[in-house]
Parts: sequence; C-alpha cells; structure tokens
Amino acid sequence: KKLSTKVKIPIFTFLILVFIGAQGLSGTHKPTSRRVDPEFPVFAYAAHRGGAGLMPENTIVAMKNAIDLPNVTTLEMDLHISKDKEVVVTHNPYFSSDYTTTPEGDYLTAAQGRSRLLYNMPYDSIAKYDVGLKPSSTYSQRQKIAAIIPRLVDLIDEVEMYAASKGKVMFYDMEIKSTISGDNVDHPAPQEFSDLIVAILTAKNIRHRTILHSFDARPLRYINQQYPDVKLSYLLTSTNAPNYVARLADLGFDPNYICVQYTAINTQMVTACNARNIKVLAWTVNNETHINQMKNLGVAGIVTDYPNLNLVTATAGYQDTKVIITGYMPNPNGDDFSFEYVQLKATEYINFNLTPYSVITTYSSATGSYVTTAPNNGWVTGNIPSSVQTRPTAQTIKFNITSGEVNAGEIFYVGGSNKRLNGLGSTDISTAKWLRVLNYQESTQWNGDDNVGGGTFGALFGNNSNPQGIAVFNTTATTEETVPVDVVFFGTLTPSNTAQFYNNSGEAELGFRICDTDRYSTASGDFFAKGANTYVFGPTTITGKNNFIYTEKGFYDTKKNFAHLLTNSYIKQDTQLIKGDSMYYDRNREFSSATNNVSVTDTVNKFKIRGHYGEVWRLQDSLYVTKHAEAVTLVEKDSLYTHAKRMVITGKAGNRIIRGYNDARFYKVDMSGKCDSIHSDEAKGLTQLIRRPVVWNGQSQITGEVIHLISNNKTEQLDSLK
Repeated sequence: KKLSTKVKIPIFTFLILVFIGAQGLSGTHKPTSRRVDPEFPVFAYAAHRGGAGLMPENTIVAMKNAIDLPNVTTLEMDLHISKDKEVVVTHNPYFSSDYTTTPEGDYLTAAQGRSRLLYNMPYDSIAKYDVGLKPSSTYSQRQKIAAIIPRLVDLIDEVEMYAASKGKVMFYDMEIKSTISGDNVDHPAPQEFSDLIVAILTAKNIRHRTILHSFDARPLRYINQQYPDVKLSYLLTSTNAPNYVARLADLGFDPNYICVQYTAINTQMVTACNARNIKVLAWTVNNETHINQMKNLGVAGIVTDYPNLNLVTATAGYQDTKVIITGYMPNPNGDDFSFEYVQLKATEYINFNLTPYSVITTYSSATGSYVTTAPNNGWVTGNIPSSVQTRPTAQTIKFNITSGEVNAGEIFYVGGSNKRLNGLGSTDISTAKWLRVLNYQESTQWNGDDNVGGGTFGALFGNNSNPQGIAVFNTTATTEETVPVDVVFFGTLTPSNTAQFYNNSGEAELGFRICDTDRYSTASGDFFAKGANTYVFGPTTITGKNNFIYTEKGFYDTKKNFAHLLTNSYIKQDTQLIKGDSMYYDRNREFSSATNNVSVTDTVNKFKIRGHYGEVWRLQDSLYVTKHAEAVTLVEKDSLYTHAKRMVITGKAGNRIIRGYNDARFYKVDMSGKCDSIHSDEAKGLTQLIRRPVVWNGQSQITGEVIHLISNNKTEQLDSLK
C-alpha cells in the first residue's frame, strides 16, 4: 500500500625470528645488479598489512593508524584485481571468513568466502562487504571498526594526505599476489597484473618510494624488463630460503631486496647478499627480542603485525626500568579481600627467572583501629602494631616476581587471588597474565613475600582519602635503602597527614623512597612528601584540544596518550558525551571504547545511542555499538526509537551511512517497522529495510523482500516508499 507522503520519518542519524648455514654466493652466474635508492630508510620498519595485529588489515584506517606510530616508515600491503580491473588492497583472492561481514550483516563461513572470488566481482559489489567489524580469531588485539576493501588509488590518496598532515613521508611495500594456478582465475596474467599496478604508482607519483614484492618470479622478471627503475623484492619462506642462491639464479637478475621469513635469516646470508648489493628484509617479526636479533644481523628492515612495538630506552633523568606501573584497583566493589591488584607493563622483554622484580604496596589510615605513621623501615616496614593486638596492620605488602616471561608492551598483574576487574561479581580477568598473587584474608593467616606484610589483615590499600602507594623494584633483595624503579601515590595529601609518610623529627628520616619519574624528583628529596614530591593521583580531569575526560578511577599514560577509565568516567568530544562502566581512550588515534552501560549522547544532533559495548573513532567519523544497541532520535518533538543487535555509523553529518543488524526494529508515533537489517544513506535520502521487512502506519501494513524509504533531506518527510 502507498503511504502518505506527509508521514515524517528522519534520515537515521545515529552515531560510532635457528641458525641455518647459508650457501656461499659462488658460481658462474653473473646476473645484472639493481641499485637501492639511497632515499629509502636506513632501517625500514614496515607495518604488515597496515598492522594486522592492531587494526583491520589492508584497510585505510589501519594505514592511518600505522602512520601515527613513531617507528613506522613503511606501509606493507597485498594487491589483487577486481573484475573491472581495479587494483584492490587485500590478502586473499576471495573474502576471508576471519573478518568479513556480508552486506546483510552475516558472517561468512570459509566455504562461502572462498566462493566469492574478487576477480569475478566488480569493485562496487566488493565494497558492500565489511572487513573490520567481525572479531578476528587470528589477532585478538585487533580493534573492531567498520572498514571495506579499498581500491589502491583511494588508499594512496588518503595515506599521502594524512601523512602530509603529520609531517611524514611514507614508503610502500606492495605484494603482487599472483600464482601460476591463479592466472586468469584469481587474477589476470602477470603482465597485465603488473601493468595495472605500475600505472597507479606512476600516476600517484610514489613509484620511487615503493618496493614491489612477490613469491612469484614471473611478475618480477617482467617488471625488471619493462620498468627497470621500480624497486623489486623476491619473497622467500623458511622452506626455500636456505636455497636462496639457486632461487636468485632462477630469477635471472639480482633484485634490490630479498624479503625472507625471519627464522631463516643468518649472518652469512646477510653478508653475502649485501656483497651483491641485495638487501635483506625480514618478515613477519612480532616481538622486540626478535626485532633486535634481526637488527643485529644487519637486515635492512622488518615487517611486523604489531608496529606499536618499541625499542625503549631510558629518558634522561628518569630511572632505567623495564617495568612501569600502569594501573591499580584500591577499593573494589564489596569486600577488599583478595580483590585488589596492581597493573604493570613491560617496556622490554623480561625473563623473571633470570631478572627477578618485586612490587610493594602501602596501606595508610589516619583513624580507626589501623592507624599508620611514617614507616620506620620504608617500603619493607611490613607489619606494625594496631589497636587490635591480635591483628597488626600490614603497612606494606610485598609481591616477588621470580618466574614467567613478558614481552615488550605486555600488561601483567600482581595482587589478590580473586582476579576480578572491580570486586565480587565483576568481570573475570583470570585469563590475563598474573605473575604473583596472594590470598590475603581478614580471618585467615597469610604472609607477604619475605614476610613483608601479612597476618590476618585483608587489604593492600586503605579505603580512605589518605595517600596509598605502590613501588616497583628491579630486585627482590629489598631493604629500606633500596630505591624503586617506579613509584606511584594516589589519594589526598594534606598538611595533617603528611607526617604519616615523611618525618625527619628523629635521628633518621622516615619515609617511602621515590625515584626520578615524570611526577617525582630526587633533586627535591629522597622521600615521598618531602619537598616538591607531593603529587598524588586522584579524581582526574584531562583537557585536550578536541575533548575532555573525567574519571574517578583509572590511569592515563601521559607519554603514549592512552587511558583506561573505570569509575564514573566520561569523555566529551565535539558534540558527543560518551559514557560506560569501563572505558578505553587513545588520544593519538582519537579512539574511544566503552563496556557495559554504554551511551553516546549528541546534544546538537539530538540523539542518544545505548548498548553494552561501543567504539567511537572521531577522525574516521565512525561509531559502533553492540549488545542490545538502541538509538533514540528527537525529530519534530517526537522520538524515533531504533533497536538492533549491532549499529554502525560511518561518515560525516549529511553523508553518513548507517547500518543496523540483526533483528532491527524502529518505532515512532506514526510509523513502526522491523526487518533483519537497516541500511541508510543520508546523502541519498534512502533507507533500505532488508530481509523480511514489515512497516506499519496506522492500520496499514506493507511487506516485501526489501522496502526502500525515500526521504527529503531538507524536510525529513517521506517522499515515497517502494
């Protein structure tokens, strides 16, 4: 039935590295040599597929994220060809079931993905599939964000413009994904494949900054003959790399590079190749220990899924530490017993069996049964008397970390044995890396390591406004004179409670030793609360150019600009207010995520979206909400309610694409409906109700395979329905 053109319906404007003996490069083969452009980085740090471990692989958003990372010089990507001869950036000749969502909102099985060959599809059809929202089974740390397989021309345009805005010039590693069996099935013949790519590199003026890689020798031979200035790299695996001399002989010329699976690289290989002016690159190197090994072998660069891995050196004036404090849980919901903990981060690889560390916490109280004073033995004070004689106060409690390993950048924990995010009934975090736990209780005897702390006193920190402290030591042999390598105090330091932390009225100074950090300086004194060493963490507001953050519990990394926010937290940016029980924020990428009781409110555009998990990408104008997603939009003094399992919004206001799936429903006073998924294009004024749609208006009902609602962008009135 035709509905009245006077029915008002808005355009949905919702937010979100085995040593292997190398063969010598001897023989009669005298291939031609190709010179490496000296403009290329001395050591190339390449983000594999844009950083597949962090962001949706081979997408524009991944490449931009990699540009933001300081070590990255080079963007690595894979190339295929569509039916209409567009060069597209993706790893497989088909849609990968690991990360693809269909236009209808369904996840592809492996068989379904392999049946959709990109070489049989025009690009317009390829672009309807999402490759960023499905959680990856391969990369658990990968962010979920709406993304499509991009055309190479579009990716280059976006990357060049974004890099320029950041004052960077990027280099490119592009892999030609051809195989003999795939000719004219998965892709065109090597000659055409190569011509299409080089034409784009030439048009975009990045030919001199690009290396073309392939496992297939045929396109490399062709490009070497037709485009001799283009830099080439022969890809080798750990299986065929030991025979690299023979492989190069078969190739027929010396390429600029060989890119070798890192486990097969050794000193003889690098030395022999360099003698022939062939540089060696290493793939895929995913921890800093192996990156250092590769650099020591003399490779020209590495490719990594995790381009955020850093080779950390100590900042001048700061304590040289491999472990830093990144968070703490001082007052969890309910009882404290075995629920408190400290979160830590490794700045480089550590084997604690060889390099033991320790962490000590302080309990402080000004009143009640467990009053504390300035510590008579510093961080190793342990138990002190209290008014409850049978239960001394554990003023400091020690955790020794003497086993386990951590990689650079890895988060780990010490603390109570219950391993919950925020007390009883909260999220179980036992699968995180816990390197030392104590089962501290209020009615059962327990002991801190080396008898620092213990008894039947069940708390690491006091539940009061007095400052509480945490210190990290790069030894377990701690004494009062041992200086920590990182230290944090939180709470409120006042003139009246300062004496509980530092006192010099007797023969010796009493207090908790500090080290040089971004908050404390031994130039002002060796102890907390002496001189200018008075900083305490507490309820925090952080103001930036584009946003404002408030939190009462959490932590913020002031060097890397990211935060975890736990209690009464919110983020304001532009016209949006973002809330959630647990939030993560990355200022470098202007990315926010929230879990449980999530809401995003836009007071200017008059809408609110709720759910239990959400992500906001400000620079990409992207919003994603799932787990009972619901949006409320105010239109002409009426509210439109929309519900779906997942909602995705991309693009700027006026040009947004909005998707809701599965089991989508909407309600307004004069119209309601349901379908499996909703797809709305603001610019076109077109809203599509897909799969089993039903629309009600008064006593009228309309059904069909697909229903299109065509709206007037200015009046927000429904012009037609079909």
